[in-house]
Amino acid sequence: MFFWEDLERFSDNVAILTESGESITYQELAQQADEAGFAGGRRRLALIEADNSLPAVVAYLGALRAGHAVLLLATGKPEDTARLTELYRPELIWTQSSGLRELSETPVGELHSELKILLSTSGSTGSSKLVRLSVTNIDANARSIASYLGLEERDRAITTLPLAYSYGLSVLHSRLAGGCSIALTNRSVTDPGFRELMARCQPTTIAGVPYTYELLLASGGIDDLPDSVRLMTQAGGKLVPELVEKVHRSAEQQNAQFFVMYGATEATARMAFVPPDKLSEYPDCIGGPIPGGSFRLVDPETGDPADDVGELAYRGPNVMMGYAETREDLARGDEVEELATGDLAEEVAPDIYRVTARKSRFLKLFGLRISLAKVEQEAGRMGWTAIATGDDRRLVVAYEGSGEARTLARTLAQRFNLPAGRVIALAFEKIPRLTNGKPDYQAILASIEDEGAKGDAGPVFAKGAVSARQESNGPQIRSAGERSALDDNPCLQKVTAAFSELFERDDIDPDESFMSLGGDSLSYVQAYMILEEIVGTVPDEWHAMSLREISRHGRPVSRHTARIESIIFLRALFITLVVAIHAPLTSIGDSATSALLVISGYLFCKSNWDSMFASGRPANMLRSITHLLPLTALFTWATVVWGLFLDHPIPWANVMLMTDLVNHPSFPGMIRDEGIYWYLHSLIKVIAIVFLLQVLVVRRIRARSNQYLCLIAICALGFAVRLTAPLLFFDQPQDLPSYGLTIYQTAPFATLPLFYLGMCLALPMKKAQYTLILAGVFIVCLLSLYSFGMAASLYLALIALVLLFVPVIKVPRFSVGIISAVASASFYIYLVHTWTNKPWRLLHQGQLSEGDIYTWGMTIVGLVAGVAFMHLVRHSPMRWLARG
Repeated sequence: MFFWEDLERFSDNVAILTESGESITYQELAQQADEAGFAGGRRRLALIEADNSLPAVVAYLGALRAGHAVLLLATGKPEDTARLTELYRPELIWTQSSGLRELSETPVGELHSELKILLSTSGSTGSSKLVRLSVTNIDANARSIASYLGLEERDRAITTLPLAYSYGLSVLHSRLAGGCSIALTNRSVTDPGFRELMARCQPTTIAGVPYTYELLLASGGIDDLPDSVRLMTQAGGKLVPELVEKVHRSAEQQNAQFFVMYGATEATARMAFVPPDKLSEYPDCIGGPIPGGSFRLVDPETGDPADDVGELAYRGPNVMMGYAETREDLARGDEVEELATGDLAEEVAPDIYRVTARKSRFLKLFGLRISLAKVEQEAGRMGWTAIATGDDRRLVVAYEGSGEARTLARTLAQRFNLPAGRVIALAFEKIPRLTNGKPDYQAILASIEDEGAKGDAGPVFAKGAVSARQESNGPQIRSAGERSALDDNPCLQKVTAAFSELFERDDIDPDESFMSLGGDSLSYVQAYMILEEIVGTVPDEWHAMSLREISRHGRPVSRHTARIESIIFLRALFITLVVAIHAPLTSIGDSATSALLVISGYLFCKSNWDSMFASGRPANMLRSITHLLPLTALFTWATVVWGLFLDHPIPWANVMLMTDLVNHPSFPGMIRDEGIYWYLHSLIKVIAIVFLLQVLVVRRIRARSNQYLCLIAICALGFAVRLTAPLLFFDQPQDLPSYGLTIYQTAPFATLPLFYLGMCLALPMKKAQYTLILAGVFIVCLLSLYSFGMAASLYLALIALVLLFVPVIKVPRFSVGIISAVASASFYIYLVHTWTNKPWRLLHQGQLSEGDIYTWGMTIVGLVAGVAFMHLVRHSPMRWLARG
């Protein structure tokens, strides 16, 4: 009995989980499949448009269980569906939009009794040539995969590949054959929603093509998989050995196994695999045959056995019946006994094969036989990530990056002895790929106008919509490295160029966001002001939106006023107050540094959203420390040395950046002025503590809403400690402010709740939750009156009110530049203003009156010097100090 006929055997096992949280048992799945409308009548051909959804899986299994043959197509390509419907004349059609339709009650053509599934050879329906798979092919391959992977009923997969692609379909088949469960989703592995689904569903197996793992490695997601994952599989093309080793190491660190596999649609998906314990020794190999299969090497010209390198030929029960190009072909029987893979390979160890080249990946130009694999290798040797293709007239090389196309084309022409005008280099922001992750050679060729082949070394021109399959990839083509078709949207071009400068990268993807680009609280203000200047009104939650989305949401700007986020205004306001109180210009800035901690927490949460809530690498949360630490240490040590020269020694605890931990009235000679940079010393420790709490506590909670509650609980507990700690050391808590800057105000246990309050204010909440948070803030403020003074309490209330209810404010347009400059440079201002104050204090020997001309001068100089120092650091060789 074939596995689709025996689903009931696993009865109450969970078979399918959906994004909405629906759970379907095997018994329920079998029942729904039988009720899908395919049962009854004679055996016919059913065309099914399948995505990774429950209705599509039910329809597919319903057709199989009813005995029909299935032509499986991807969704979203109505023109392909129409063409193949006309060519193969199916009697039944099922689509998501219209459900099941019956075109004919009786077969319009004969179907072979063994024929079960028709699939495209390339993962795309661009070709009418289909692979004919039998019931034996499908069942045998599914059971073989389940066997060598060691699948158990407790295993759970998550869909990362389309069902209309043989690899994606094999994941479904092998799991259903073994009684496992499958979480269905159409999301990309880089989609934050995919991470959320993984955290909720806890899959044990992850499948991907090379591009999948390239994305996971680039985003850091490969090191941040759920603890439940025990198997990772890769097929669908060659993953370069360096990346194989990286994924293998990551898998081992996470107590998982990584299987590198090899296959083809013509083999129902799978032919070979490398056992995980041999990957370190053979990272560039495809391994040995799967259970039930065998390989041999043959001469590609004569078919005779080859001694060393030859074409790889495969035998096994999963080898296809043959190809089909018309409806009449569906009546033909089994025509293929041995599958010629088209790959040239060598056996490097017993049952360990290495593919050396693709037999068909050759061009014959001007009497020369050009290996496209060697072209790609040569381009890679020169530092280009390239894909080679072409036709009988030209060699076409698509590459990623901003390098000079003319240089690449001429170099390759010389290397392979070709006329320069017959080598064309195309620059893409992302190389076009099919839905299965493989390069889309047709789209690459379609990107060239005929005129493009005429110029020297191949200047090229964009052809509008390159390929409907590539809308999400956004192919970007440059003419000889000079033209860039980033987008027809000039606003997007400006945004992309500005972010390239901000992040010092020339490969900015318009579909990336501030967060995915590695933005942090230090660059948040700069990025916002860049967007405000270019797009006008910046949309809410811009930091999580792609640059493309942001450019579409911009609105015209007013000539007289500008809208800025309140957090930017507050950051500029409170750093100004900090400088003013230290001048001393005014006393109303007292406790402004504590307010900065709340603001820092808010910006930290906004810029580290993915890393905090199980969607990105947790280690990314430490970026802020690497940005803060070098300059903080440098200025702290310089201040200690300055004190020695002035015969005014500063406690050496500052050298260890421990001011916040020893700043206590019991230390002899410890006065307020000597608590240098306590805010930064404490902030660095607070961020490290937040990182540990997120990793060890918050990220282990599955539900996002519960993670939010956990943050609020930590904040509440922190304030309880902050407010009660002084009672343990002072008979009269109201005396605490008289002690000035003490450990009870600067140590992490006192500053951590302020930072967490900022993070809680950044959480998305409903109005009722806003009210609850605000009530908690006011309770804290009231209690703080007795221990930390009125200024701190008022600042907390002000910040909470503004951030919760006035997220954006209007300011005069002329002030935007000043506000953004001060807010962006807050860190640098905090560092520098202490030094700019020193000469003024020495000049007046500490006799400064509040609000006089000297204190005004100290404040202004402190702000201007901080902004100037920021620009100096970021536009000089010193910039490594600010980037860690």
